[in-house]
Amino acid sequence: MAPAWRLEWKKLPSFLIYNVVLLLAVPDIVNIDSSIASKKDRAIFLDMLSSKGALADDMFDYTYPNLAALRWLLLRNAAVKEIRYKTKSKVPLFSILCMKNEAALAKFVYSKSESTDINRLAVVRYPGWPVKISPLHEASMNGNLSVVEMLVSMDASVDTLTSHSWTPLMFSCYEDYTSCAKVLCAAGCSVDIVNRTSDSALHICANYTRNTSIIEMLVGEYGADVTLVNQDGDTCKFKASSL
Repeated sequence: MAPAWRLEWKKLPSFLIYNVVLLLAVPDIVNIDSSIASKKDRAIFLDMLSSKGALADDMFDYTYPNLAALRWLLLRNAAVKEIRYKTKSKVPLFSILCMKNEAALAKFVYSKSESTDINRLAVVRYPGWPVKISPLHEASMNGNLSVVEMLVSMDASVDTLTSHSWTPLMFSCYEDYTSCAKVLCAAGCSVDIVNRTSDSALHICANYTRNTSIIEMLVGEYGADVTLVNQDGDTCKFKASSL
C-alpha cells in the first residue's frame, strides 16, 4: 500500500502541485495567477500554507495564491528577483495590498515588479459606484496610515485625481481619518482642489464627518479657502457655521 502522503499528492490538481513546488523552490521569477483555483482546490492549498504558519485571516482575499504565500516569499526576499502577477478582479496586486494595509508586502511587490505603477488608476466597483482610484486613494479611504506614509515616502502623487476628481485628502476627510489627512497635508497636498460637484476637502469634512480637528488643521495650518462655492451654492464657511 502506498504511503498516505503519496495518495494525497495524486488527488491534487496539477496547478496546485505547481504552486506548492513554486513555494518550496522559490525560483528567480515567481508567477502569481489568481484566475485559477476553485474553492475546494484553494482550501487544499491554504491547508498546506496553514501548516507553514499562515493565519486564517490571511486567506480571505481575491488574489491567488494569497497574502500568506507572499509573506512566505518576502522572508526569502533575496532569492526572488521578480514577481509577475495578474488578479481575477483586474485590480493590480499592489493596489490590493495597499487597500489591505500590507505596507511591507506592497513595498516588496513594488521592488520586485518592474511594471508596477505607483500612481496607476484601477477600476474598483463599490456598490453602485464604479470609480478609478490609485493605491494612495485606496489607503486613504481605508485609514491605512502605514501605507499612506510608505506611499508618500515613495513619492506617490498626493494630488492624483480619481475618475470622479476626488483626491486622497478628500477620501481621508470623508472617511474621518485624521492621521491620514495630516500625513497628506504635511506632504504638500493641495487643500483647495475641488471635485466634480465643486466640493473641496473642507466642504466634504464640514458636510459629512464634521471633524473639527481636520477642519481646524485645514484652515488654521494649511490655509484652506473657506470662500469656495460648491454646486449647491454653499461655501465652506457656511457649512462650518452649522457645526
